Amino acid sequence: MLQVPIPSIIAAQIVRTDRKIVRDLRDAGATTSERATLLEPGRHLRRRRIKRLEGIGAVRRAGDRYYLDEAAWEAYQSRRRRRILIAMILVVIAFLITVWLTSGSAQ
Repeated sequence: MLQVPIPSIIAAQIVRTDRKIVRDLRDAGATTSERATLLEPGRHLRRRRIKRLEGIGAVRRAGDRYYLDEAAWEAYQSRRRRRILIAMILVVIAFLITVWLTSGSAQ
């Protein structure tokens, strides 16, 4: 039976939504408060991701308009990559420990 990796699908949708929001702001030239633009709220996930990006400072408000803080976005991306790397290392370590423990019990 095929199992759908739901967390992976959700994570991919989040990353895709974040990139689309950032692309929309960059395409509009909205990288300063003076150049802020309206953002279409769209679906529920997009609204939540706009709020999340606002919360971390990557997307900022100027009245009812938004703009991208490039430095904060890059810092967020760096933190995200670091967390993913740490998670991958932990999975590899857990796998190696499991292999070591099961190979030891087989002897």
